[in-house]
Amino acid sequence: MIEHGQSVLTMDVVTGKKESPTPMLIDQMTHVVFSPYWNIPSSIMREETIPHLMKDPAYLEKNNMELIAGSSDSAAAIDPGSIDWSDTDLSSIRIRQKPGRGNSLGLVKFIFPNHFNVYLHDTPAPALFDRIERDFSHGCVRIERPLDLAKYVLRDQPEWTEDKIEARMHAGVERSVP
Repeated sequence: MIEHGQSVLTMDVVTGKKESPTPMLIDQMTHVVFSPYWNIPSSIMREETIPHLMKDPAYLEKNNMELIAGSSDSAAAIDPGSIDWSDTDLSSIRIRQKPGRGNSLGLVKFIFPNHFNVYLHDTPAPALFDRIERDFSHGCVRIERPLDLAKYVLRDQPEWTEDKIEARMHAGVERSVP
């Protein structure tokens, strides 16, 4: 993080793999999402999640995921056993990972709207930061110290103390903060 030409916050990151590189972005962050759902992108759903689900019908449950019919946030979860996975129009369904332990986005994500659907986020795999080469993601940027970044971006909102930020990160209920 650079402010007035001076480095004010640094941390290691994990970026996209060779086959799914992180794009170069310059944009404005609009909000922070605590205890985020991970709405699995259709390419990952098609290439990774559904093949796992076809081999193991309990895959979603084991990974704290749910199948949702429709795109609205209030859409209900449906039974994955009711779907013929070999003949499904993926545009009518989505799979999301619930907030909490093991969520691929970790405990917080930082949103700057862009057409790549890339953002900064925590990770449930902090050991990745110990690697020399840290190209592991599908394109998003995993950050080493999400609490520090949340404190930094919310520093002008005095109600967002470190204790409150930590509590929201661990609440298990998604909440977006401008």
